[in-house]
Amino acid sequence: MKRNITITLEEELAKEAKILAAQKDTSVSQLLADYLESILKSEKKERRQRKIF
Repeated sequence: MKRNITITLEEELAKEAKILAAQKDTSVSQLLADYLESILKSEKKERRQRKIF
């Protein structure tokens, strides 16, 4: 299930994000979703590793 959220960005950052998304043939929303997923997977992996040691 997907959920919409609203964020506020500086105008220049929003412009650059739109350009990057267009270059990657995706949306800003998908760029952010992919980035957050990557961060969360990494954090989860680190937490598991800390439990082992």
